Amino acid sequence: MAMNSDELEIRFLKLLQEFVHVKLKRRQNELALWPDSNDDFAPRPARISPYAPMLHLLNGEDERFLLRFGLRRAAREIRRTHRRCFLSYVALLAGAARAERQDRIIVMQTTGTQRFDAILSKAIRVELALLSLRWLTLKHRARLCVSGADIAAQLEVILGSWQSAEVAQL
Repeated sequence: MAMNSDELEIRFLKLLQEFVHVKLKRRQNELALWPDSNDDFAPRPARISPYAPMLHLLNGEDERFLLRFGLRRAAREIRRTHRRCFLSYVALLAGAARAERQDRIIVMQTTGTQRFDAILSKAIRVELALLSLRWLTLKHRARLCVSGADIAAQLEVILGSWQSAEVAQL
């Protein structure tokens, strides 16, 4: 069915309006995840900020948006791309957490502080959180609901301070 330019422009404007609505809703949801943020300009926790896109990659909003316009192939591709992106973030997180753990071990060895039980406890929690993030990608692949709050909780475990793990062991 051929559309004239006015119909095409109207369809484009509706699509653009829906896109902006989804982005605003996403922004409101992101703000709700951080209890200390009362406005759009509130700072995020510094260590989580680089990983904030992870909160939205598996929620399926983009896919549902494309499906509303009958773009099945694009929806499938964006779903797959989001999952790959999410797994790339998980790999970066794993590398950063392991490097931090190795640095902490070196510091303990050079200072003579023998608190390896604290490092082991934190390492187990971090590895379980990384496993949980990978599990969320499997849920996403099976088309099950993945919330940003689930991802945020695992990020808090992974990016939590080493000091709090040490204090908990004392």
